[in-house]
Amino acid sequence: MAGMCSIAAWLIVVFIVAHVEATGYPFLVVKRSDYQQLRDRANRSPWKEMKAEAIRQAQHLTYIAEEDNGRDAGYKLRDMMGYTALAYILDPENKANYVNKIKTTLETAIADLQAEHDAAEDGWDTNVPFQGGVFNGILALDIIHNDLSSTELLNIEAAIEPLVNSFVDTWKQGSRSVGALWSLYKGDSAKFTSELQEYNQAWMEGITTDGVYVEGPGYAQARLNDCSREHKSLGMDIWEYHGHHNYYSMIDSSNFMNGFMDIRIHRILDQWFLGILFPNIIF
Repeated sequence: MAGMCSIAAWLIVVFIVAHVEATGYPFLVVKRSDYQQLRDRANRSPWKEMKAEAIRQAQHLTYIAEEDNGRDAGYKLRDMMGYTALAYILDPENKANYVNKIKTTLETAIADLQAEHDAAEDGWDTNVPFQGGVFNGILALDIIHNDLSSTELLNIEAAIEPLVNSFVDTWKQGSRSVGALWSLYKGDSAKFTSELQEYNQAWMEGITTDGVYVEGPGYAQARLNDCSREHKSLGMDIWEYHGHHNYYSMIDSSNFMNGFMDIRIHRILDQWFLGILFPNIIF
């Protein structure tokens, strides 16, 4: 499981509520007062196995700038941040180790991603996978925020911001999702509103009122349900978590999600005979 797919996915699935007021860090997908309930849940299956996997991967994975390149660099950062932030919450006896791993990984990886992005700023490999790594990095930074010194925090934030701002809009659901998350983390309400509008437009302009995704099921799968692009859709859950939108009651987006999940379940062997679908796409 790549990041399970992530800290956001795990926490949102098991502990989402309709609205949360930010009262200090962490607040993006979880509050400190929630930790004990999450730890209690992790004493039973299937969360017990998720906890064990998070701890194992947090201890095992290491970001190596000389070896982790291209899209794999973004995927490695995404996975490390997801596993290690979750381990921080569920394994408090070793939280100092997890804080150090998140901090040192962000210090190394963000600079590495920035350099690679600068060298190929329009490439898919240096945008979409990098966005996913930064997205999970922001969530992890939110969780360890109060464990860092002001200098450590400012240095990491100063490195993240230009990378967030440098992502191109060719894959707008991704760039605007990261931009909105960063604005929410920073408490910049005006910027968040602007990013959210762009994010919503990028999604909704491709969905008909009866829920058809006009670019086809392949893109629908990739953008809504693929771990390699999870940040494109997880933004929806976070914005709704904070009361900023109502994706699951809007007629066009809810029709799209209902239809998409129905198609995933009701397929015939490797081909779908629904007219609008490509027969060679296997989900």
